[in-house]
Amino acid sequence: MMCRGFRVELHTHTRFSHDSILPLWLFYCACFIRRIDCVAITDHNEIKGALLFRSRYPKMNVIIGEEIFSSDGEIIGLFLTERIEPGLSAEETIEKIHAQGGIVCIPHPFDSKRYKTVLNSEILMEQCSRIDCIEKYNGRTLSSEDMERQQAIADRTGLPCVVGGDAHTFYELGRNYNIFKTPVRGKDDFLSQLSMIEYHTERCLSVSHWSTKIARAIKLLAAGNIQELVRKIIK
Repeated sequence: MMCRGFRVELHTHTRFSHDSILPLWLFYCACFIRRIDCVAITDHNEIKGALLFRSRYPKMNVIIGEEIFSSDGEIIGLFLTERIEPGLSAEETIEKIHAQGGIVCIPHPFDSKRYKTVLNSEILMEQCSRIDCIEKYNGRTLSSEDMERQQAIADRTGLPCVVGGDAHTFYELGRNYNIFKTPVRGKDDFLSQLSMIEYHTERCLSVSHWSTKIARAIKLLAAGNIQELVRKIIK
């Protein structure tokens, strides 16, 4: 029987992402109820939510992260101290993560429905030696074939693998997490245990993607950006 271990959920989003309206208090409640010991908040191109969450809930073990939209696709930085601007090349983005002493993680290395955000496969292989870990499973990937492709790509890189929850809503939190042997209190704890972690995974809920669409619509409406909202509806 597998021991409970130390549950670490990576790749999560709050209301500080453009496609989530998840408030921090509800985020905390969900992690508490699902017994998540450590969580990496990786909002899109932003670390404000992670920093604010850590200040409001100091008893929760939080990894400050950011899912950065580089010009070559998305890259996650973990254990960051400063926001990294989007739009840089993958190489430049990785350099900026490492310059902060952070960890580079590649999210969803394949997803046919999110092909615009997946890191370019050729660049992924070129940058392998500078990447610390890669998602072998992403909690928001719907297709079984896509999940198999993710696993195959992760295996091909030879990099340490992790599970990314990619939660944008409270009901997604605690469904996909990594099980470490001992507590993760910092970067060194994280890296030293990567080769020994186990995983808990659950299939993506189709309603999750609808929730994202609704969240985007609410934010566009609140911002008064009706033209963009209409464009997305008729797209």
